[in-house]
Amino acid sequence: MTYTALKYNLINLLFCVAFHLLHPLIQEALRERGIEEPTEPQKMAIPEILEGRNVLIIAPTGSGKTEAAMLPILSKMLEQGVEKPGIYVLYITPLRALNRDLLDRIRWWGERVGFRVDVRHGDTDKADRQRQSKTPPHILITTPEMLQAILTGRRLLEHLKELRWVVVDEVHELAEDKRGVQLSIALERLRHHIGRDFQIVGLSATVGSPVEVAKFLVGNDRPFKVVLVNFTRYMQLDVVRPEPTQRITSWLSPRASIPTSSPASVSLRSWWRRTGARLYLSTPGAWLSSSASVSRISSAICRRLYTTLLSPRWSVYPWRTG
Repeated sequence: MTYTALKYNLINLLFCVAFHLLHPLIQEALRERGIEEPTEPQKMAIPEILEGRNVLIIAPTGSGKTEAAMLPILSKMLEQGVEKPGIYVLYITPLRALNRDLLDRIRWWGERVGFRVDVRHGDTDKADRQRQSKTPPHILITTPEMLQAILTGRRLLEHLKELRWVVVDEVHELAEDKRGVQLSIALERLRHHIGRDFQIVGLSATVGSPVEVAKFLVGNDRPFKVVLVNFTRYMQLDVVRPEPTQRITSWLSPRASIPTSSPASVSLRSWWRRTGARLYLSTPGAWLSSSASVSRISSAICRRLYTTLLSPRWSVYPWRTG
């Protein structure tokens, strides 16, 4: 066996046992979650993070990047211990709308192994802010702007002296924005405050210059590892079309009787028999082959509903915008 083949086999073996490198409590939580095999980003990133390296994970959305970052960090927290009260992990995301989803997701893992997880942003109420100051969470989810505010406080800044890991989500959103500059400055201030460096893990979608983005993330002259995962996700899509019942078929039939004598109903139903019946009973490929077909049909239905049902005094058409 050649050296290249041996090296390739060893790498594959390491990837296959990525979950086995984690703390037993993390492995138990994985089994409870029903996760048996790591995804590609998890296979490649977990060993690197466990080694203490700064890592930038570049992978498609939905590939398990959050777990790829948090599972090894939680494992290291269990191994190293977190006896002193303080914030040990900062999870920074530029999109505040994701904070609540991330909180539920990360809290599930944290609570399974005995760690507190909380969120801090501009809408956090006073009671929660006071609680976080008195009893800091082990893992705090926040935004770049809120990190700037935290650095001006006294209690939370004191709790951040225990910080060991920083996870930055959506790095591609920050790398080309002034918010990214603010975050870089805030992280340098944080290093100066606690008097030491910390491990950084970045999560990003596909970017054009991975090395430059990694340098932006960790800072100049600091080592890093880029985990770049490109893969094709195969999906099977089934188009389900409801079969018309006898009642609907008879209602759409040209010979069906009209249950009401209202002129509007007669006009609308007559038109629907000609257009709607063909749309409902046709195969998806015939009418719904493109978005243009859907738009054309929808516009026709809207125009007919308006002209049939609404008063002529209206001068603004509901399907027009702007």
